[in-house]
Amino acid sequence: MMEKNLGQDVIQTIKVQAIKPRPRWQFLLKDYAVWTAGIFALLVGAFAAAVIIHMMLNNDWDIYRDINDSLLGFILVTLPYFWFICLALFMGVAYYYFQHTKKGYRLSVFKLTVISVIASIFLGGIFYSLGFGQVIDEALIYRSHLYRFLLGPRARIWLSPEKGFLAGVIIKVESPDEFRLLDAGQQQWHVQFRPEDFRTMPDLRLHNMIKMLGRQVDEFDFEARQILPARLRPPMFLGDKVIKVRPFKSLY
Repeated sequence: MMEKNLGQDVIQTIKVQAIKPRPRWQFLLKDYAVWTAGIFALLVGAFAAAVIIHMMLNNDWDIYRDINDSLLGFILVTLPYFWFICLALFMGVAYYYFQHTKKGYRLSVFKLTVISVIASIFLGGIFYSLGFGQVIDEALIYRSHLYRFLLGPRARIWLSPEKGFLAGVIIKVESPDEFRLLDAGQQQWHVQFRPEDFRTMPDLRLHNMIKMLGRQVDEFDFEARQILPARLRPPMFLGDKVIKVRPFKSLY
């Protein structure tokens, strides 16, 4: 009897409030929208993972002792914190949306988190192998002062001649032991080095990007004790102006 009365009450409520069932396409549209948002967040997280892989593999591990006294200190100075935060943020967004899909609620927090992490790293590896990590990093360095600021000490290591670190593009080779360098602030430097101190001669062709360890001997004079080929391709910039010198290699 109680079930019969309850059913009648429900029917009466539907009639009084003129409640109509929602069409199936609305539920499908909502489900598709949630899946789309979740996949988009996952892809953005994967791009962040690609940049992290790119930056970590090109992190001057071979000369870390020249940059910091300890390996741990070097790692703490050069970790791409900005991209780790982006990765965590978009993994969280992806988790939220996937949890609200039709069957997502059945998965535990742990399972959804593991799936998001594995998917982000796997896709990030693919995107890195396709070169997206480098392209994204360079594009932001080219165009965003804020991004360079967020990179922190990592972005400034090779722009500190007073500390013995200098990078730029070779604009003139004057002799076998000296050349002119244009740094990221469009300042020209006269660089000298002793070829006998090098086991192999560095590649000092015109327009090559290099980075150097040494000492600043005068306002715009630098003595290099180590000259390294750069691996990435950040631009030379001053404000919003970009000097397009090719081939670009790394300031890092």
